[in-house]
Amino acid sequence: MVTLRVSYLIGLLAGISLGTLVSAAVIEVTSTEHFNELKPKGAVVAKFYATWCGPCKKLSPLYKDLAGKGGFGDVTFLAIDIDKHNEIATKHGVKGVPTTIFFAEGREVDRMVGGQDDFVSEASKVINNKMKSGGKVTKEAAKEPAKKTTPAKKKTAPAKQKKVAPKKTTCATCPK
Repeated sequence: MVTLRVSYLIGLLAGISLGTLVSAAVIEVTSTEHFNELKPKGAVVAKFYATWCGPCKKLSPLYKDLAGKGGFGDVTFLAIDIDKHNEIATKHGVKGVPTTIFFAEGREVDRMVGGQDDFVSEASKVINNKMKSGGKVTKEAAKEPAKKTTPAKKKTAPAKQKKVAPKKTTCATCPK
């Protein structure tokens, strides 16, 4: 009986420490100050989510997979709950969740909105092409303006209205 309890406790402790190691790749932001501390340091990927959001729940394991990739050891992965930290989301123009913003040296270089099935491959491309060069964060990427990777809605020009001359009215008493 004692042996069973000890082995249960050892297993429980091992599970807790293993869980900490696995989830350590994604840092949960605890405050605005915490976010401001982490954002300007090199390459940072920030996922804005809500606990009630279905697509956010679908994206969560994909985001953890991306963070756990071996080639991204120098990239910091953050998770920001918009309900707890609405001021951070508002400051960065997050209008829908999930939104993933890619930062290089503190400046936004790209963003992805929604929970795409190909999230890991698309995010990997952004990290490799826009944030890193030869394994290091590019300062040039931080200087370029951010480009959204989500397809933009096509804007249609308003329909041209024909100018119609006013109709001349005639009356029976007017000279022709």
